[in-house]
Amino acid sequence: MYVSVRGRIELDHSQRPAAEEIIEQARDIHPSGGWSFPAKPFNWALYLFYGGDIRETALPWIRDQIIQLAAPPPGRR
Repeated sequence: MYVSVRGRIELDHSQRPAAEEIIEQARDIHPSGGWSFPAKPFNWALYLFYGGDIRETALPWIRDQIIQLAAPPPGRR
C-alpha cells in the first residue's frame, strides 16, 4: 500500500547545513528524493518541504527523519 506524505518544516537558515546532512545520509533510500529546499533564501525563515507517495512500510523511516530534522540545534533547547 502507498501513502501520500507532504508537509514542511520551518528552519533557521543556520540549520540548513545540518538538515542537508541528515537528508544526504539517506540519499540511497528511495523516499529521500521527496525533500526540497528553496533554490535561494529570500526571507527570514527557511522552509524545507517534503512531498511523495511512499510505501506504507517507509512511514517509520520518514517519521524518524522528521524527528531528526525538527530537533533544535545544540545549545538552543
